[in-house]
Amino acid sequence: TVDTPLLQALRLLLRHNIDSIAVVSEDQRILDVISRSDTVRIEDQGVYDTNLLVREFINSRVPAKICVFYEKDTLRRIFFHFVQQNVKELFLVDPDTGKLEGQLNISEVVFFLAFAVTAKQTPGNTASGRSGTATYASNPSHVM
Repeated sequence: TVDTPLLQALRLLLRHNIDSIAVVSEDQRILDVISRSDTVRIEDQGVYDTNLLVREFINSRVPAKICVFYEKDTLRRIFFHFVQQNVKELFLVDPDTGKLEGQLNISEVVFFLAFAVTAKQTPGNTASGRSGTATYASNPSHVM
């Protein structure tokens, strides 16, 4: 949440080996995103403060681009999001409620393609290997 110390957010990035982390409201809607590159900018500006709250940090900068996908998106559509938005992380949200349900890293997609996709699958299939739903996403246990 926005009342979490920024240092805790940075530790979550490292612990889960991810490039960005969602900052969510109490009802699990994404408010902003903190990335590893944000931390470099903080240090570069000379304002690195381990006591800084996430709220203070996100209020001191331009809001981050929040890139989402939906459970019913095809694998092709998910790839399009990664390429078009030039990001390494996408957030799975419920299209009806806007609540965060998961997070997907481009590395997970590459791993999936390298080891889980069979030769019989055709382009346009979904991340789960079936037509209809993209269910391959990380558990959002590391959100702020």
